[in-house]
Formats: sequence, structure tokens, C-alpha cells
Amino acid sequence: MSGFLGAAQGALDQVRISGAGGFGWRAALRPASFRGVPFLVTEAGGEDGRRIALHVFPLRDQPFTEDLGRQPRRWRITAYVIGDGYFADRDALIEACAGQGSEEPGTLVHPFLGELRVRCERVEYTESLKEGRFCTFDLTFVEAGAEPSPTERFDTLRRVVATARRVIRLAQTAYRIAAMARGDLAGFARGVAFGFVQSFAGRLGLGFLSLPGFDFGALRKGIAALAADPVTDPERVAALLPAPLLGMATAPRLPAPVAPEGQAFASRSDAAAVAEPFDLLMAEARRPAPAVTDPAEQAALSALHGLALDSAAAAAAEAASAAEWRSAE
Repeated sequence: MSGFLGAAQGALDQVRISGAGGFGWRAALRPASFRGVPFLVTEAGGEDGRRIALHVFPLRDQPFTEDLGRQPRRWRITAYVIGDGYFADRDALIEACAGQGSEEPGTLVHPFLGELRVRCERVEYTESLKEGRFCTFDLTFVEAGAEPSPTERFDTLRRVVATARRVIRLAQTAYRIAAMARGDLAGFARGVAFGFVQSFAGRLGLGFLSLPGFDFGALRKGIAALAADPVTDPERVAALLPAPLLGMATAPRLPAPVAPEGQAFASRSDAAAVAEPFDLLMAEARRPAPAVTDPAEQAALSALHGLALDSAAAAAAEAASAAEWRSAE
């Protein structure tokens, strides 16, 4: 080994001994290593700063700069391994930087900065026939940072639908209980309940006809069938009444008419047009429940009216959650 290398090794050994001995600034230095593989250090540097996007504009002298956050920190180390067994030390350091398992972050013991959680971004090494038993390294490390935690987001539509179905089931149960308290179930269903359903469904069917932007053909048929069927079983009433109302949530939109020059007609905002069926539905459901003299019949009729109101609100909520609005308005 040349005299220069002998002097360098002696000086660096003295630095390490002095640091271990605990005097001067060298007492704070730590023996360098990466993933537990030791090496000696001659120089160390780093890189820090901000990520700046520079925007320049034609015919404007001043640029606009935009801060995009902190730059990833990087550390550059000039290192070496030396001695008769340097081959093994060299291979171990290369393996730690670029071998199996190197895709995961590792611990760098930086002589000046202490322990850092990093990834080895680049490793370059040089050996010379002129000066044997010696291998130099240029190492670049980048901070490992923190892996973003899995994010969760509420499935609004699923939650709304589940809540709406729960509300409707409770309303159906309330109606069944109230209807069963009535002595003449068949008479009540054939008279009071059927009259309410027929009136409610009939008004909705007429209202849908005034909304040409939607295809309510299937719903109108369902409502007409419900209004024309003298249902005598409260169970069937409780089961059938919500169906056509909930069907509004999936009623297809009809394509807007297009003028010959390619301009679409538009007399209302998208939001107003989408909301129209549910404005109609909620207005119809908010009508007060009809009044009858018999208390048991009144309780059952109020429960039936509540079922219609809950079904209308559930349909509106589902549609609002699923709608693809064209604007935030």
C-alpha cells in the first residue's frame, strides 16, 4: 500500500479512536453503516429545499412561482473500505445498497447526523490496481418518508340506500301493527286504505305526465295497477306501496331535444330539472293524512300515510346520492 493510503488510514483510525475516546467535536461522530454493514467516511453532504413550479408567460417579465412542498432530503457520502479482507466488506456494502431486500427502507448510521431511515438511490464504487486493498464508494441516499396510510371514504349511496330501506321496513311494520288493531281488516283495506292508495297514486301518475324530461312509463303502469287493485290484505299494501315510489330513484332521463344547428334546448338548470320529480313526490307526500272518525282506522290511516311519506323521502335521498350532477350548484 502506498504511503498516502497508509497515512490516510492512520489519520482516519485516529479520528475513530478520538471519537470513541470522547474529546472535541469528534466525540459526537458515530461509526457509519448501512443496514448494519460498516464503512469509513471521508466526506458527507446533503440536499434539501422546496419543490417549486416555475410558470412563465408570454409578454410578461415576471414569472409566477408555486410551492409544491418540500423536496425529498438526500445525503451523499464518499466512503471506502480498506484492508486485506476488503473484498467481503465491498460486496456486503453493495448488497446492502442494491441487493436482495434493498427495495425496502433501511437504517443509515450517518457519522454526523445519526440514524436515518433511507433508501439507497445510487451506489458507485471504484477500485484501482495501483492502490490495492482499497475500494471507494459514492453513495446517495434519499429519505424513506412515510407510506400513505390506507384511506377510507364513506360509500354514501350504499349508506343512504341501507338507511332508506331500514326506514321503510319500520314504516311497514308500524302500518301492519296499526292495521291489525282494526277489527274488520278486509273492510278497512277495501275502503279507507284503498281509497288513500288510489288517490295518492293517481295524483302521482298525473304529476309524472307533466315531467317530460323523464321516462316514467314503467312507473305509471305500476301506479295505475296499484290504484286499480282493490287490495284487501294490509301485508300487500305495506309491500306494494313503496315500490313505485322507490322506482323514481332509477327512472331514466330522456335525451334533450337538439336544434338543427346542434344547440340543445335548455330552459332550466340541470339541478332544477333533476329535482323536479322529487319536488312533486315530496309535495304529494306532505299532504295531511285524511281524517276518519274511528280512532283505530285513523291510527292505521296515519301509519299508511307515514309509509307513503317515508317511501317518498327515501326515493328522493337515494336519487340525490346517486345523481351525477354536472355542476356544484
